[in-house]
Amino acid sequence: MTATLITQRVRADAATPDRLRQLIFYCDGLTEPINPGGYACWAWVALDDEGAEISSDYGCLGYGPGFTNNLAEYAAVEEALKWAGLHHAQAKIVIRTDSLLVVNQVNGRWHCRAPHLQPLQLRCARLLGRLQATLEWVPRERNERADALTRVAYREARARKEPR
Repeated sequence: MTATLITQRVRADAATPDRLRQLIFYCDGLTEPINPGGYACWAWVALDDEGAEISSDYGCLGYGPGFTNNLAEYAAVEEALKWAGLHHAQAKIVIRTDSLLVVNQVNGRWHCRAPHLQPLQLRCARLLGRLQATLEWVPRERNERADALTRVAYREARARKEPR
């Protein structure tokens, strides 16, 4: 079986002020039903300075050999950073994810030895620097909304691929 790219993007934006002081993103990725080789799905949720959800996005990178949970986790962070740069580049940006691998590789604490992750690590590090954003680890139990959206992305991708 070869890998299949699925281009799915869903975004829900609430009305947002032009200038937010701070934006906090919660990001997550998953690969189901198996890792590697399942559906690699990602999601992020953005909160304003008062903790209100102002935007979210999710999608599926694809499925099959080569698609991994780590790719999905990186995609969530990259997509959040790109959205922040387009819509709120002047705000203080905080990105939170439950992936220690992504946090430590992007922040330069761990080397990224996997060739398929290196371009993602570089792009995320550049975006982080350009926005003067921070990337933090958060426990899985504090990342429930982003996790729930990855599961929505998975269900939708699977429904398109495997009609019932």
